[in-house]
Amino acid sequence: MGAPTEQILWTNEDVTLVANLVRRQKDQVVDLKQVFGVPPNPQYFLDGLHPSLAGQRLIARTLVEQLS
Repeated sequence: MGAPTEQILWTNEDVTLVANLVRRQKDQVVDLKQVFGVPPNPQYFLDGLHPSLAGQRLIARTLVEQLS
């Protein structure tokens, strides 16, 4: 028997609340929201959620730049 399936729904408001909590942490945070654009540039996503190859490259470049 597999795990029960439930639909998980995150609204933009939920994501914003969580992002604001994360930004308040003392550790370094890499915030991709502004990097992707507001609203997000569709070229960076396959389906509105999962990053395309261009989106993955942008994430990697941003991580290297901000963490080095």
